[in-house]
Amino acid sequence: MVRPIVDDFATNGEVRKAARADIEGMKKFILQHGPNQWNNLDGVEAHLDEICTGETEAMLAFEGGKLVGFISYNSEKKLAERYLHNEDIGRECGYLAEAVVHREYVGRGIGRQLAELIKVDLLARGINTIYVMHHEENIPSRRAWERAGFSVVKTIYDPEIRPNGSRRTTIQRFVA
Repeated sequence: MVRPIVDDFATNGEVRKAARADIEGMKKFILQHGPNQWNNLDGVEAHLDEICTGETEAMLAFEGGKLVGFISYNSEKKLAERYLHNEDIGRECGYLAEAVVHREYVGRGIGRQLAELIKVDLLARGINTIYVMHHEENIPSRRAWERAGFSVVKTIYDPEIRPNGSRRTTIQRFVA
């Protein structure tokens, strides 16, 4: 299903869920536009391959037929308990896994709009708590998630996935 993107995005923007045919393009896109000093992209290709099995889903944004951003997400409990708020342990929660916007399109609200559409999708399935994680020092990410309605749950020492800087992960949560 293709839906027009509204608000801050150009009038010729569209969004849709990812399909098997999108995976290779998504891999190239995230490896081109996703790397920074905070992101750990180890395992991202295997994660995107899970779109084939339905374990992972993604919402894609296009402008003029060109991929300009996506967020991958899971609707099953995928997070270790150490990342969850105590009241969510044992409950089904959504998880926004990878979020990337083309460098030339940053700041246009694309990520926020994708997050809103994913919230609607997960809420329709009865999932009203959604998590996202990022490097503690990635302040632009933190602010973007706050604008999308997420609030900080906690920050933990996480050297396995954060090899740089403070080596800490900030976990944010949205509850409908």
